[in-house]
Amino acid sequence: MGLGKVSGDVLERVLGFLPLEEVGLDANPLPPLRGGVVSVNPAIGVPVDCLGFFGFHYAASNVAVSMAVPRYATLTVLLPLGSTEDTLEIIVKGFGREAERYRVRVVAGHTGTYKGVSSPLVVATVLGERVREPVAPSPGDYVIIVGSIGLETLWLLEVAERGEYGVDWRSLTPLPAALKLVRVEGVKLMHDVSEGGLLGALHEISREYDVKISLNSSSVPLAEGVRGVGVDPLLAPSYGSLIAIVEEEVEEVGRVCEELGVRYGVVGRVEEGAGVYVDGVARKAGTRTWIDELYGEFEQKSEKCEVA
Repeated sequence: MGLGKVSGDVLERVLGFLPLEEVGLDANPLPPLRGGVVSVNPAIGVPVDCLGFFGFHYAASNVAVSMAVPRYATLTVLLPLGSTEDTLEIIVKGFGREAERYRVRVVAGHTGTYKGVSSPLVVATVLGERVREPVAPSPGDYVIIVGSIGLETLWLLEVAERGEYGVDWRSLTPLPAALKLVRVEGVKLMHDVSEGGLLGALHEISREYDVKISLNSSSVPLAEGVRGVGVDPLLAPSYGSLIAIVEEEVEEVGRVCEELGVRYGVVGRVEEGAGVYVDGVARKAGTRTWIDELYGEFEQKSEKCEVA
């Protein structure tokens, strides 16, 4: 493919892999939304085979944990000069497959190859309709972790050929759980675990709502094997898991997790004060680990991400 926007014939072929809404010449109509929320996220540094998957889920999950249902998306794909149509097709197919699965319509986008772009980059904006407003946490609320902390870490090590852990990368998303939990009475707030690991995510909640969070580390559902990789599991990359703040130990949260085959743990409480305490000791938000630096170090294509 040549420099700049992809040609019309290439674009026509790849757009067939997306659930498209009305397409205009330069801009498209903004669809109506009730209580609309929006999130935009980049995806870069992963094999192209799963780049479309993560490009969709990063932004869609942010919408879902904000107590909303994803409805519409935009998709931008920027590729290094000299990229092939096959690479573009793999990325768009992956994104379109997930958009179809979650009934999200694509309303705008841009695709091109450019000098200065060294790795394939996907930027997605997802718009959603809020089911209800998040509720600020208050003293006495329970903190529940949904998903295995450190599972993303094991996948990164596996793709970088530094171990075999049998991680299914399709499980690295909190979206299915968030879409179920948004309708569970008693769930006040959700937040996904991303940069900075679990400890970073807890600090973000603490700062945003001016509360203290006390964590019992022995109750955290850790991915099997993550203790042995040489990083603090509370700082380990853990995308795919989420934090739920609930008024009480809602049994329905457990039922949802069991239905989805997802691990969970009641790991702490919200208290008066500020900061995050682990086993009674104040913990600062840590720096990102060397595991995070693995993004982009492996080949653009990998059998670890092959899809049908």
